[in-house]
Amino acid sequence: MHRPLVKLGFAFRRLEDGAFNFTIQHRKKDEFGYLYAAFNDMVGRLGNLIQDVYKAKIRFQQSELKRLQSQINPHFLFNNHFILSRLIKSQNYETAERFSRYIGEYLQFITRDAAEEMTLEREVAHALVYIELQTFSFASRVAVDIGPLPESARQLLVPRLILQPIIENAYKYTFERKIAGGRLSMRFEASAEEEGLVRILIEDSGDTLDDAAIEELNRRLAISPDDAAESTGLVNIHQRIRIRLGAPSGLRFGRSSLGGLLVELTLKPTKGEEPS
Repeated sequence: MHRPLVKLGFAFRRLEDGAFNFTIQHRKKDEFGYLYAAFNDMVGRLGNLIQDVYKAKIRFQQSELKRLQSQINPHFLFNNHFILSRLIKSQNYETAERFSRYIGEYLQFITRDAAEEMTLEREVAHALVYIELQTFSFASRVAVDIGPLPESARQLLVPRLILQPIIENAYKYTFERKIAGGRLSMRFEASAEEEGLVRILIEDSGDTLDDAAIEELNRRLAISPDDAAESTGLVNIHQRIRIRLGAPSGLRFGRSSLGGLLVELTLKPTKGEEPS
């Protein structure tokens, strides 16, 4: 009786270690044979359940990405068209050419690139294109400070469209109300303690969010993806990052040193995916 129990105990330890495809090979037809068969059946059901949950999460991630892609702000496009027209009428052709190139890059990224994830380097490049476009609109009203992206983080694979919506929020809810003195900062910190982990700190100089509102934003990060009624754009970004990279990756909100909102993105590659 001792050996069958050891065999069963070993099987459960393998299951605890994450070996969800492990089965007990046996020819027994006694009580232990029944236990082994029940264990194998349980493992099979558990594996199917995990696959179902994983597929559901992937479907959620895909639907959220498509939703973000479809949310091109008409006011943003109209404003850019007006700026381009004004540049051409003033015969500022060199600037008009540069501006139209930014528009093309922005629209291509949003509408044509079907990839659900990409390198952090490409994601940052798109965010910078968006900032360049907004700079034409806000000019001296907003000072922008962008730190360098560490070399070690450039090839990290991340869900696409995780930076631009955060920056867009700052322009929409903070800078549109400011006549002058707006400040936007985006910095990158590669962890010295945890290999591959990078933090992105996006800060603005807004003055409309009190501490209670920031705490409420953090509370919303814990909601289930199924609770669509409570979900917001920033929460969706957090959920897509969690689905792709798992904990501790995701968003956290705090008080910016500039006075407004701090959005901290933690990105840690899954095991075996550390960027080279």
